[in-house]
Amino acid sequence: MASIVTRTRKRDVQEHAAARRAAVFRCRWTQQEDEMYQRLVKGAASLGWIREGLSLGEIQRARQAASCLPAAVEAHGGAPAASDDEAVEISDILPGDIRIGGRAEVGRPSPPAAWSGSDSKFQQLLEILRVAWAEEPDAKVLIFTFFVGTSKYLEQRLAQSGYPTLRISGDVPSNPHRPDLDERGKRMRQFREDPAIRVLVSTEVGSEGLDFQFCHHLVNYDLPWNPMVLEQRIGRVDRFGQESDVVHIHNLVVEGTVEDRILYRLYDRIGIFRESIGDLETILGETVRELQRDYVSGRLTPEEAEKRVEQAARAVDQRRVHLEQLERSAGELFGHEEYIREEMQRVGRLGRFVSEEAMLAVLRSYLESHHPGLGLWEEQPGVYGFRMSDELRSAIQSAALGGPIWIDRSRGGRLLLTTQGDVAFRHPEVELLNVSHPLLKAAVDAIKPQLQDPGARVGQAVVVLSPERDVELQPGTYFVVVFSHTVEGIRARRILEPAVWSREGQCLLEPEAGERLLYLATEQGMEWDRAESGASMPTEVWERVLSEVRRRNRTLLEREQRENEALFTRRRRVMEAEYQHHRNMIERKLQTAELRGRDRILPAFRGQLQKAAADYEAKVSQLEQTRDVAARLSDPVAACLVEVRRA
Repeated sequence: MASIVTRTRKRDVQEHAAARRAAVFRCRWTQQEDEMYQRLVKGAASLGWIREGLSLGEIQRARQAASCLPAAVEAHGGAPAASDDEAVEISDILPGDIRIGGRAEVGRPSPPAAWSGSDSKFQQLLEILRVAWAEEPDAKVLIFTFFVGTSKYLEQRLAQSGYPTLRISGDVPSNPHRPDLDERGKRMRQFREDPAIRVLVSTEVGSEGLDFQFCHHLVNYDLPWNPMVLEQRIGRVDRFGQESDVVHIHNLVVEGTVEDRILYRLYDRIGIFRESIGDLETILGETVRELQRDYVSGRLTPEEAEKRVEQAARAVDQRRVHLEQLERSAGELFGHEEYIREEMQRVGRLGRFVSEEAMLAVLRSYLESHHPGLGLWEEQPGVYGFRMSDELRSAIQSAALGGPIWIDRSRGGRLLLTTQGDVAFRHPEVELLNVSHPLLKAAVDAIKPQLQDPGARVGQAVVVLSPERDVELQPGTYFVVVFSHTVEGIRARRILEPAVWSREGQCLLEPEAGERLLYLATEQGMEWDRAESGASMPTEVWERVLSEVRRRNRTLLEREQRENEALFTRRRRVMEAEYQHHRNMIERKLQTAELRGRDRILPAFRGQLQKAAADYEAKVSQLEQTRDVAARLSDPVAACLVEVRRA
């Protein structure tokens, strides 16, 4: 995959990454709170510890109660295990594991329908907020909880305590394609922009895909069993664009509970609160699942749990050391880093990318020829603006058909855009223009007919170079002719091939020198400032150019045939390995079902085997169709006379 994929860790690109500073705030339940917990969860010992196996409903109540007792009482008071729509993390373990030692839920004493006692955990949260705001009065605080009921409770209690609070969870409507209906997006913007709102309570819907880099205080009101969920929470604030030097992570746990004795102890021991877990995701997931299975079965005492956590932490540390050793030796094993760096420099030098200038040139030409009067101006460095009309809006929406839905971000009849990702990241209201954007697609489709006339693809340009740059390009006149190779095979694509003849040197330039000249002419070339037209290409020069391009086409075909065969072999092996793995998994399920006498589901597994075989054959047949390679050479697609001068 090294030729098409590069993997970069966050720590490798963040030069001034914020430091993670974690603190644990332990509170202790009162006797009343502990008694209420035991009434909620039959079979529970004190302080949220399970002493025997629980059913799925009892496990859910136990976790909700550990998160927020008042919310758990409201959720389950008098009702048989009411569900909380985002409390599904227990699916990490198998139902068979959950049922070890579990019982049917009969004879469970009903707790009171409302909570009337104190809330030790909430009082500890208030203390965290007071301390944070004593140091930074305007600081924004993001509070995460796993349960919707807890989030509603915190929103209400914080408001009653004099802290206006917003909340986002799965029950808050979200529709990014309809800003007027996107209630979740509105609350996000209000939290970011309204100085009166300093607290946002979020369930796990806010832990993925949302950016809170304007906030550097995060409170984990409860701790998730899945370590990746915890990493995603922290990643909402510890991310690119975080302006603070320190990200404060406040963790709330009740003394003696599973969160205290297992989760926080393990997470702190392996350093999740201090750095990203990265490559440890797989081993961490399995380690936590094993702890979880033992806990929900009631087999672990608190003391045994602490020993198991220490063993698990040592195993994770050992794995971390192994990965670091592998990382240090990666350069010796592969040696690709220098090659990739040189390739990146080469791509930039030869212009093998769509530049900002090229996109703006296409857009400017489109607006001038099809939507005159809308203009295109530079609003500020890197940000451009133009007026939006109904006709242009309709053209963009038509170009967006079949792709991602285009959201009109124009305000007051103006649309702001940028071609720079970092600018769009800092200013969400600015449209990011790239080659797949429907605006650029509309522009390309509209101006294509203008290029059908061969005269539109012929030009004259002057390129002025500084004395020290591009020394291989001597001052003089160059004939530039652009062809294209259409490659068919696994990597089907179209390659532009410039052939450049030096009039003074009476020779063809090397391919990369010619490609560099074409890039310079398109990016910084000026209009030909002579009264007379430039020289025409002699017949013998044209024949030499055509002969050279045909030779390059044959060389390209030979190279593509070798690479295509290697790709074909690798992909065929991968397909076969994936199919064998998939088939083995189904066969194991089939054998297990046969041993257990579950005859009703046997036809379904046999059908899955047949479908897997059919899908495999179809993929192989499709791959076979790309085994043969072709490289067709076009007639000239463009030509230019370029005069190179030295400043």
